[in-house]
Amino acid sequence: MQDNGNEDQKLQSPNVQLYSSTPVPPPPPPVVPVQEISRPKISRKKLFITILSGIGVVVLIAVATLLYLVNTNPAADDSNKATSDLPTLLDSMNSSVKDPYIITALVEESGNASAVTKNVENNIWITADDGASVLNFSSERTSADLNEADYNSVVSTLKSSGLTLSPGAAQPLGYSATDYVLQSFSSEFIACNLRNTPASNDTEGVKIPVTYALRVSCVNQADFNGNIDALSPFIGSYTGATDKDLVFRDLVVQDSGTPDYENAYLRVSDIDNNSLSVGLFYRKTDGDWRYFKMAEDKYEVACSEYDSEDLISAFVGVTCLDGSTDRSSFVDKPSPVVAPNPGDEPSGSGG
Repeated sequence: MQDNGNEDQKLQSPNVQLYSSTPVPPPPPPVVPVQEISRPKISRKKLFITILSGIGVVVLIAVATLLYLVNTNPAADDSNKATSDLPTLLDSMNSSVKDPYIITALVEESGNASAVTKNVENNIWITADDGASVLNFSSERTSADLNEADYNSVVSTLKSSGLTLSPGAAQPLGYSATDYVLQSFSSEFIACNLRNTPASNDTEGVKIPVTYALRVSCVNQADFNGNIDALSPFIGSYTGATDKDLVFRDLVVQDSGTPDYENAYLRVSDIDNNSLSVGLFYRKTDGDWRYFKMAEDKYEVACSEYDSEDLISAFVGVTCLDGSTDRSSFVDKPSPVVAPNPGDEPSGSGG
């Protein structure tokens, strides 16, 4: 019986573990196997195109940046820009020569267009139109070194202003302390002549201080338009192809004493104005101008050289030189020869 009571007591005693106040940890989470994440594969072609596109974008950004910097940089823009304004060009020359010994700086002259010539063909030059506004820069120095420094400064200014050495006269470019130098520079807007004169201290027997002179004369290109239009027909007919660096100027056209004929004269000099002659031209008024000849004096051409009907008709009445008498005469048509009528007696005295 005692044992049975003990059994009942065991059955009725509480389960210590089941009702214990100590927390019971939760069971661990179930282990899930790691699965490999699948990524879409990119083809090589698409990858190559993507890389090229990226490079292209970088290049475009770099080019756009460079263009922006150039367009917003005044110094870069001005360094390659041709000067179109005469006063600006001459002021630049004046600024380039800063030595206090300079005598003449900047001078503006109206007229004096013959101071500037322009090369229109390899051996033909013309002057600016009459009344052109000429800007002059000049200096006089007491030593060749100072004069050469002026020359180099002025040439540098001309080049930086977009002017280049014209073909023809005074090639190649360079300074001389002993020889006269004439050089022509031009751009789309401006034409200039540079003259450097060697030292001299004797003027008509009067001794003066030794000086070296440099002079630059400039006009606008538009100042040649009138003479180009007027002289082109004569330049086109000129046949003196062996002559070099001739300047044509001062055209005079006049009607002949013969209806429908004209004659014309042009002053012709070498580029340094050391020799001067005249060109004679003629035409029928409905035809082209024709070149006749060059002469030292248009009034001293031998009358016998007017030896064709057109020449005589174009220059009739013009003074010429009679070779038989060495005196002035006039171009005249020969007297017509009248044939005698049948039966006419010859005139004259008989013996």
